Amino acid sequence: MDTLTESAGAHPGFWRRLGAFVIDTTILGIVGALIGFAAFDLLAGLGEWARLLGLGLATVYFGAFGSKMLGGSTPAQRLLKLRVVSLEGGQISLGRSLVRGLVLVAPMACNGIELTLTPANLVVVAFAGVTLFGLGLAQLYLLIFNRPTRRLAHDLLTGTVVVRSDRTAAPGTSGGTTHVRVAIGIVVGVAVITTGLTAYTLTQLPRPLAEMMSALGAVNALPEVQSSTIADSSTVMITTRSGRTVSRNLVLNARLKAWPADPKAEARKLGKALVARHPPAPDQNVVVNIRYGFNMGIASSWRSYSETFSDLTH
Repeated sequence: MDTLTESAGAHPGFWRRLGAFVIDTTILGIVGALIGFAAFDLLAGLGEWARLLGLGLATVYFGAFGSKMLGGSTPAQRLLKLRVVSLEGGQISLGRSLVRGLVLVAPMACNGIELTLTPANLVVVAFAGVTLFGLGLAQLYLLIFNRPTRRLAHDLLTGTVVVRSDRTAAPGTSGGTTHVRVAIGIVVGVAVITTGLTAYTLTQLPRPLAEMMSALGAVNALPEVQSSTIADSSTVMITTRSGRTVSRNLVLNARLKAWPADPKAEARKLGKALVARHPPAPDQNVVVNIRYGFNMGIASSWRSYSETFSDLTH
């Protein structure tokens, strides 16, 4: 049987559930963009904490609309004739629906999170990885294979199910317990891998990486820098005229607390702070990318500037 086919019962199929989520997150993105337009500098100043605002808005959105207070359907679910009910078929309380919404949107809040890999951030980095990849992959697995109910993690944890509002059949709770175990295994597996890799990276740093971490600390210590990352990259270009050429770059990505009056001068300053601790190889250029903006998880907006230097060690 096709796992994406919708049955004739009370439970919606893959595409209807996915479509409702896409529409709802698009609505949230528009709301987030409007907030960002009105309070850009305020959100940019919050740094990664702005994600908590996006998480709160998304949780309230799904929680309020999914509860009996607002009829048990988000705007997209109402459009696609879906509603959230308890396993007994009744509507759920606001508190229960908020918990459901929080579990649903948590991976969105962790998508693209920028955290420096330090011992202090180890727990946060591991949790973000598990939430984004572990919970996210488990949700996708359950959506495809946990038929016919397609109950996802937030449904399983809160005793709810999404049903077709235009059909009167009882919601039922049938669904493969094997699939639930597989989903749990996905989360646990990602948790073990993420924690292990993070701990190994911190305790077994090779010398070049240790130098990069030291340089990263020097850049992050500058008062105008909110956070930064460093990468040692190579770019291969093949053309009919010059054949194969390889360019090596030491790349610094810096997120600033305010937009500089002179972006080029600021990029040079950051580049010098980098090469003072981690000098580039003789054939390497230093690429400095600076950004100023925000990411709420549901919406983001950035100003950016990039400059390539070959003379920072002179």
